[in-house]
Amino acid sequence: IKPFHRIVEHTLAQPPEQIANINALKNADFSVTPQIIRSAQVLSRAAEGILFNAEKVSIIDPFICITGRGYKTTLLEMMRLCQKQNVSFHVFCEDEGKADWERTRKPALENFKRELPDNIDLNWYSLSDGDNGYLHQRSIFTAKGGIIYDRGFSQPGDIDQRNTLMDINLMPLATLEQKSGEFNEIIQSPNFTLVHPVWGSK
Repeated sequence: IKPFHRIVEHTLAQPPEQIANINALKNADFSVTPQIIRSAQVLSRAAEGILFNAEKVSIIDPFICITGRGYKTTLLEMMRLCQKQNVSFHVFCEDEGKADWERTRKPALENFKRELPDNIDLNWYSLSDGDNGYLHQRSIFTAKGGIIYDRGFSQPGDIDQRNTLMDINLMPLATLEQKSGEFNEIIQSPNFTLVHPVWGSK
């Protein structure tokens, strides 16, 4: 809206590269701070660079559960950062160790549907890796790039835990391609299986 007239920066060895629009940004244009606190707002803001222009957002966290308030709060904060008219969220979690799907988690998703922003479509996948340990890394990715969250996406209820720093890292391109190939609507990975039918908000 208000383009820069001058950029004053003493380390520049050459003029800045100009691009025509936001879609011309590359993965190298994004960086993340190496450590963040675990408040929902900070957790979501760390991914703002890949969320604001995304049409599809994939989240992998074996521990994420819609019955946990800390997870719901972070998910909603992330959704609010998405500026596209239609954005699909795909959340992949581990089925083991959680409350009953039909009696607890599925009804909780139906209730959560009322809180979703109008431009968001949520899809929930419950997976099992057969105890091989494959479902471990917690990350978020879009077509623009990905970020690895060392301790996941839940905002802890305890203030001290919330203010304890957590490591985050940009996802290497090879990892982004591998995750995109495995965690998608088709689910054809030999490393895990879909336990329940995919739940969708629309």
